[in-house]
Amino acid sequence: MSESMTYKLLLFIDFKQEKFYVGNDLTNDFEFHLNPDEHKMIPIKLFPLEKGLHDVFFVIVVAPNIKSLNKDFRRSTRV
Repeated sequence: MSESMTYKLLLFIDFKQEKFYVGNDLTNDFEFHLNPDEHKMIPIKLFPLEKGLHDVFFVIVVAPNIKSLNKDFRRSTRV
């Protein structure tokens, strides 16, 4: 990565998008920016889950505000 990028973090529990806390703020998604070679710790808290097994996963969307379908752009955003 040679320039600053914007990312959006989403949470899915049992294949349904869910709200989560980042710090003390409740949100559906969390947008953040990273400079080249920068790392970031994001303090996340989930609501308590019912007892049993659950599918829990986060999706990180690269450049979420760019809607381009250009193949070169899409290839350049792969992680």
